[in-house]
Amino acid sequence: MQDTFEKGEIDLLGCLRICIKRKNTVFAVLLLFLVLIIGAIFVLPNQYEAVSVLRIGGVTSPLFSPVEALYEVQSLKSLSQLNNALGLNLSLPEFLSMVSVESIDNANLIRIRTKAASPELSATICNGLANIFISRGNEIYNKEFMILDKRVNRLKANRLVADRERILVLEKEMRLSKNFEVFLPAVTPIYPVVSQKRSKIITLIFTVGVILAIIAVSLQEHWANSRKKHD
Repeated sequence: MQDTFEKGEIDLLGCLRICIKRKNTVFAVLLLFLVLIIGAIFVLPNQYEAVSVLRIGGVTSPLFSPVEALYEVQSLKSLSQLNNALGLNLSLPEFLSMVSVESIDNANLIRIRTKAASPELSATICNGLANIFISRGNEIYNKEFMILDKRVNRLKANRLVADRERILVLEKEMRLSKNFEVFLPAVTPIYPVVSQKRSKIITLIFTVGVILAIIAVSLQEHWANSRKKHD
């Protein structure tokens, strides 16, 4: 086991010595791939992320689960309303690639994230979707609240002692009910985020550059040693 370790260590040190000896080759190869990385940074578009936080409203319980809220936000109906409201022409695949929705710590809150090539567009789409979701949710909420309010008023009109406890329960439900609300509107992002695609491409280019640099200096050393033997 000790011999195997020592051999591996000698090979590593030998590779390091070759790289130092052929540092000009290493520098030339890495410089070439650095240029490729810079090119990838400029060619691949920047992405700006905007975030908004919304509350799911309800009278006796939330009207939407987080999964249902996700469906509502990312539905074809939301896309149509968004295109009409903002004068956009987004297709469904483009829309779904730009928008993501997640729940927050099992609370009645959801977070909408949008990514776009323009910071203004990212914030505009995020707030547009939030307003569409809030408007649609409050339409349902207001109807349920009015139904509950009418039930309370009917019970009060009867003036029956047996209904008093029921009235108190319903009035408590009305007080505890919450409408749909934007907790945190999206602001225009200042700095771009590193997209997953760009990060993977840059990492791949860098890794290939290092591997090719090692291969290049190893081949150079091999050819140099072969010439010495023939001489």
